[in-house]
Amino acid sequence: MSKIKFYFILLTAVIAIISCNKDDNKDIEVTPPKPYAEQYAIDSLAIDSYLKTNYISEIVNKPGFPEDQDITIKKIPSGENHPSLWSYLNSSTLPRLTFRSVLINGVNYKVYTLLVREGLKNTAQTAGGEYPCNVDGVHAGYKGTLLDGTVFDSSNVGQKLYNLDGNGASDSTGWGVVRGWSEGFPQFKTGWTSSNPDDGTINYNDFGVGVMFIPSALGYYNQTRDKIPAYSPLVFSIKLYALKRYDHEVNTVNGVSYSDPDGIPSY
Repeated sequence: MSKIKFYFILLTAVIAIISCNKDDNKDIEVTPPKPYAEQYAIDSLAIDSYLKTNYISEIVNKPGFPEDQDITIKKIPSGENHPSLWSYLNSSTLPRLTFRSVLINGVNYKVYTLLVREGLKNTAQTAGGEYPCNVDGVHAGYKGTLLDGTVFDSSNVGQKLYNLDGNGASDSTGWGVVRGWSEGFPQFKTGWTSSNPDDGTINYNDFGVGVMFIPSALGYYNQTRDKIPAYSPLVFSIKLYALKRYDHEVNTVNGVSYSDPDGIPSY
């Protein structure tokens, strides 16, 4: 094959590829975010329906093991009589479903939490039984699901730290989390830890247990994340092992801000 013929074929192929890419780009549309009030009306109906048609099918009771107090929620089968999650609304006993109103982007969101077990204080250790605030870090176990039951993430590693203010990275300073966590976790109390004398492993005891139901605007909203489609309300079964109080004091000199802890936790 002559060089001229070879380069002609190569040039033709390149032009064809560029043309295909241009045609493909014509099919890609960037959808702007929906109005928050409009989407919340959809989320609210979906979450209410979920609460009225689902029940707690299992709570694992296995102290000292990572799966201890794992919660499984399932849809109530037709013809069967199970107490729905909604039946616990403002109950005088546990489980208890409550909600708080959160004003974001001009919309009043209801963030429901289901308290299954309260965290208890160990008087001997003077540890546990503390409520986190929304700028603390929490050591927690969780399972995240969609309203259709799809599990998109889970962890029972109590050593992981999650920053409720949303800041952080996947290192020792803590992981950032969705806004819904900062509204839900302060409804629970911590437990306390003990170590196994045989192998030194850490056991988590009497920790707070429950479920958070988060509208999409307090989750990922119009973003798609792995198994999470855009505009998905999220359900998190959670276990609050411990917390870390932060001192977020900031000072500013000549227009430059820097961390300047004053020894007082940022409640």
